[in-house]
Amino acid sequence: MNSNMLRHLGKIDLDSISMPTQIRALFDSNPQVDIKLLDYDYVGEVNESDYLSFAKMLFENRDRHANYILVMHSNVMRDSRLLQKMFKFDLTDFNFTGKIETWSVSVFDGFVAFLGIITLNTFEDFKIAIRFLFFGIYDSQNFLISYNDSFTRREIMRFLEESLQLIKNRYGEIADMNLSIETICHHDRINVLYPYGGTDFGSLMLFILSKI
Repeated sequence: MNSNMLRHLGKIDLDSISMPTQIRALFDSNPQVDIKLLDYDYVGEVNESDYLSFAKMLFENRDRHANYILVMHSNVMRDSRLLQKMFKFDLTDFNFTGKIETWSVSVFDGFVAFLGIITLNTFEDFKIAIRFLFFGIYDSQNFLISYNDSFTRREIMRFLEESLQLIKNRYGEIADMNLSIETICHHDRINVLYPYGGTDFGSLMLFILSKI
């Protein structure tokens, strides 16, 4: 990314900038992660022109030597042959040029989660990805990764599997699951681009994280 477009964040920004829980936690748990912000403000509800403007900003300032992929994950589900056969991520109205690669990961006995990745090849893909990431809720927990050719696609998939973490409630029951940004950022030459905002939030925010 073009560093001139990014704002470097530190602990001083915790009280003035709204940010996802995982990003906020990194300031204390892992000072070896560099956190920058690319943002775009708008008035009222976000619209297609806002998505387009932000996608242009990202695309024009991207690292042209890096690969970019969209990462998504499902909730934890009880495994079955029918689930393995029928599960699909809902990409209705999001027509990427490449195909999604979907696979399941066993998270504990009899339960799985699904991961999905899509390579962003064109500006149109970036535009669709921005709309997908910011559509509906402030923190979708889907994100982008950029990496160079020192990693294979299979290695990236393994890194994502290793980052799966279960979230338990106070009774010790599985309440949720996410991909640990901190774990992914342990790897050199991998950047996580984590979205926050959209809808009526007033800003499209992309937190860009990398190992120092």
